[in-house]
This record gives sequence, C-alpha cells and structure tokens, in this order.
Amino acid sequence: MYFDALTAAAVADELVTTVCGGFVQRLSLPTPLSVALQVYAHRERHELLLTAEPVHPRVALVSERPTSQPGLVTPFGLLLRKYVLDGTIEEVEQPAGERVIALSIANRIDGLNTRVWLHAELMGRHSNLLLLDGERETVLESVKRVTPDMSSVRPILPKRPFVPPPPRKGLPPHRVLPDDLRQLASSSKPSASLWQSLVAGVSGLSPLSAREAVHRATGDAETLVRDWEDWPRLAIEVRRLTSLWATRDWRPCVAASEEGVLAYAPYELTHLQAQSQLEFPESISAAMQRYGGSMAAVVSHGQLRNQLLATLEKRANQVRQRLDSLRRQQKGAEDAQRLMEDGQLVLAYAYAIEPGQESLELEDRTIKLDPTLSPSENAQELFDAYKRRKRAGEGLPALIEEAERELATIEEYETFANLAQGHAELTALRAEAAQEGVISEEGGKASTRKPPPQKTETITAPDGVRILVGRSAAQNARVLDAGAPHDWWFHAREIPGGHVVVRTGGAEPSKDTLRIAAETAAYNSAARESGTVEVVYCQLKDVRKIKGAGPGQVTYRNERGVRVQPRDHSAG
Repeated sequence: MYFDALTAAAVADELVTTVCGGFVQRLSLPTPLSVALQVYAHRERHELLLTAEPVHPRVALVSERPTSQPGLVTPFGLLLRKYVLDGTIEEVEQPAGERVIALSIANRIDGLNTRVWLHAELMGRHSNLLLLDGERETVLESVKRVTPDMSSVRPILPKRPFVPPPPRKGLPPHRVLPDDLRQLASSSKPSASLWQSLVAGVSGLSPLSAREAVHRATGDAETLVRDWEDWPRLAIEVRRLTSLWATRDWRPCVAASEEGVLAYAPYELTHLQAQSQLEFPESISAAMQRYGGSMAAVVSHGQLRNQLLATLEKRANQVRQRLDSLRRQQKGAEDAQRLMEDGQLVLAYAYAIEPGQESLELEDRTIKLDPTLSPSENAQELFDAYKRRKRAGEGLPALIEEAERELATIEEYETFANLAQGHAELTALRAEAAQEGVISEEGGKASTRKPPPQKTETITAPDGVRILVGRSAAQNARVLDAGAPHDWWFHAREIPGGHVVVRTGGAEPSKDTLRIAAETAAYNSAARESGTVEVVYCQLKDVRKIKGAGPGQVTYRNERGVRVQPRDHSAG
C-alpha cells in the first residue's frame, strides 16, 4: 500500500490548485466504499475519486469519470447528494504526518447556508470516508459504520461525536536525531532491516519511504541493523526526505518494470532504480493512475467501453475469417463451370490428343491431362470434379449471407458501445450482446441471463409528437414493435446506428419534428462525429425485419432522404 502520509500531502497540494473553489456538479458511487465527484473549477472539469477500498485506498484526480453502480443506494450516498452535490469546495486540509485528506464543502440547502467536511482516512483495511458537520464535532454518516463492539475507543456512527484518528506513535521525523535512531536500533533485533526499525519508531514513515531513506544513507534499502553505525548520516536522510512536508518540493515518480508498475511516490524512488525504469508524471494523481488503479472495482467508462469493444472486435475477426474462407470456397465453386467446359473441349479435341500427352494446348487456355488416361477418361474426370465442386457450393450463398448478417450485428454493437454513455448503458449493452449470442461470457458460453431492462428513450417534439429512440439492438427492435404501420421511421443511410420512430399516426411529420428525428438518428449512429449525415425515412409499413438477422436489422423501401447535422435532443 503506497498511499502514505507524504503522498497524502502531495495530493492535498494538487487539490488546492485544481478543485479548491470548484463547484461539485456530479456525484456518483463507483463502489459501496467509493465516491466520485465531478468538480468544475478554473474553467475545467476535474474527476475526483475518494475510495476506502482496502486494496488501494486513495484520493486522486482521474482522467476519466469512474463508473457508477446502477441501483446502488446507501445512507452515505444520500447524505452526500444532499450536502455535497451542487456545493463548493472551500478548503483542503491534510494534517502533517497523517494519511488524512479533508474537504470543506459549502452549500445552500432550503435557503440556508450549510457547511460539511468530507474526510478521507486512508489507513489500509481501516480506511473510511466520513461526512462531518461544519464544526467537525458530529458524524453525519460514513461508508463504514464502526460500532462500540467493534471499537470501544473510536466508534463511528451517525449523530455520534467525531473522534479524530489517534496520532501515529513515534519520533517526529523532521526532528529525529542520531541518538534517537541508535536507540531505536538497539531495541530492534540485529537481524532486522533498518527500514523496519524506522517504520516502527518514526512517525509518518511508511515502508516505502523508510526504504528510500535507508537506501539514500547506506546505498542498500535492505541494510540490516547490525551492519550500520553511521547514525548521523541516516538521521540526515530521514530529515531530508520528510522535509517535503515543509518544502512541498514534490517530484512524482513511478518505478516500472516489465512485470508492471512497482510503486509510486511524490519523490524520486532511487532505491528502485536498479530494478526498474523511473518515470516522472506531471502530478501525483497521474503517478497513481500509472500505477494502474489496482482496485478493479473502480473503473472508468473508457475502460468498460474498451473491454467491450475488445471482446466485440475479437468476435468480429473470427467471423471475418470464416467469411473469407466461405468466399474462397465460393470462388472455387464458381470455377466449376470451367471444369465442365474443359471436359467438353477434351472430348471435342480427342482426335488431336496423343497417348501419354500431359496437356491440351488451346488458344485461350491450357487443360492438364492425366497421361495414363484416354481422352474420354480425362473428360470424365473433369465432369466428376465439376459435379463435386457444384454440390459443395450449393449451400455456400446461404452460409455467406448468414456470416454477413452476423458481422453486421457485431458492427452494430460496436457502434452502440462507442456511443453508450455511462455504466448502466455499457453494462446493459454487454449483457444484451451476451444474451443474443453476439459475444460469450467467461467460460465460452452465451449468457442465459436476461439483460437489465433499459427504458426506451422518448423525446417530445415541439408539436407534442412522441419520438422513440433506440440505443441498442434490442431497443431498436422494441422501437420497431412500438410503432404503428403509418408512423415514420428514421435511420442514418447505410450506417450502423439507432432506429428512430416518430409516432404521428400517419400524418406527415412537421418540419421541426422531421428535423429533430433526423438529427437524433444521425447523432445515434456511427457517423456522430461527421459534419452532416444523410438520414433516410419512410413509413414503418415499408420497413421489414430481416429473417434470421440480429434484433433491429431491417430492409426498407419508398424511402426519402435528408442531410442533417448530428445533434443530441435527449432530455437533460
């Protein structure tokens, strides 16, 4: 666990310059023990993650908004939405030597000015996130409740007095003296490492920072107590390293090897230089992100999207390979007619073929012959080969059509994965793709679980007409089923994307309604980033589902076309 007191101090300084004074415009719960805030400050949006997950508790800015768990409702989350959402971060505090970061958040609720503190206590398996009142006297809520049975010294429950974490025991690192270290060593086992002695006796030092101090003093991070006597030199390196609390001269560092990132710190990790490559990210949050976010439960939308896209692309490549093989076979089948012609030519020129001749040379072709066979026997061999190849090719068109439909379905899901917004859409889309057999779940089998229901989006046009929008293959099918024959259907021409149905009951869509429907169809297509997109539209009675194809795949006729700019007309 690398989030130590020095890291906490570096993060606090980063937050002062990035989110302090900012407005909390989004709030989500990536896991039951995590909070993600989107903060608008200094004309930028910042994604701030606070997590008490024991694998890697931390507070850090992240490059992408972490996903939220759909349906996750907790008392802590509800109070955060009341007191923190729409509030302003006024202060960031970090007690020196402690793994604590606290945010003061001001808000206006029911006409009254309020202030709360969001405390992140980052102490391994004892990590916690707490919401405190403005005076930090009372606990409003926490992600982990600690009952008196669990801790008689420091229970953490709503409406109970707030008791700060006990200060870490040990010598103050900025005032440590050689005699202090000598005394620490004398109370340790001679076979113990020096860094272990420092962690046990000096406040604010973690195993990582203690190893670094020992390496800087001795040249070996694993130097043993019995092998060292230059205590003034070690004291100087301990004070120099921990002086960062005063100087704030942070130098974020990541130690990376072929096996992955070994560690990160807000100072140069010289003791890992021999076994890794040192990198120096622009911020301590970037260093933590480079470390890899070892907590798998907190992932970004981009990560979820990339995972789904990688699965779909793997499946698409398998289908493309099968399709290529079928097309090669079909080409061979199409060449069967030439075998028939060759046989006929061998019979026609039988008089000119000498015994033992290996080929028949004609103006436009050369026909290979078996020199051990007569002309009539060679012709029969060619006729038999023609029949075999023709029989083999009879089922190929249907197989090719099936593979092409399967590939089109996968490409449609790839489009929806690229367009999906948020955890709920991506999760539902993956479940839907598994349910439809487009991809396999772990174990290689198609899912038998029904995907979580996703409500079909409805837009109301200015004239009151309802516009139904599909954002996945299954939603496309539902949109088609929901419309009446004389309603109007819209789709980007020959581009994967969502179906849009305008429920006019047969009347021509108004100019505004037509524009909104077409722009929505363009926006929910693979051409979203294009300047203009051609959208086709016709009545639903002219739209037919393709038999045997994926949900929502159709053919159409009597269409009209319009060019529009993609635009999002969804609510909010």
